[in-house]
Amino acid sequence: MCNAFCMYEGKDSQLQPPWCPTYICTSGKSVWDLAFPLFQKGYHIYLDNYYTRLPLFCQLYLEKTMVEPEQTGRASHKI
Repeated sequence: MCNAFCMYEGKDSQLQPPWCPTYICTSGKSVWDLAFPLFQKGYHIYLDNYYTRLPLFCQLYLEKTMVEPEQTGRASHKI
């Protein structure tokens, strides 16, 4: 099932998803914006490792939305 999609084109200081914590990074805010309608419903979200950040994962877990990161590792990517 595809709920929605958006094209992330880099930094966007205008993106303010509903109820998104301020410490979530810009790429995480794009995930939050798309996932918000699915919170508290038990869905699993599959993400590219570009969006893999621990604060985002922890917050989505609290919203009862599980995240499944893709296993395409990048040596230069910091978590």
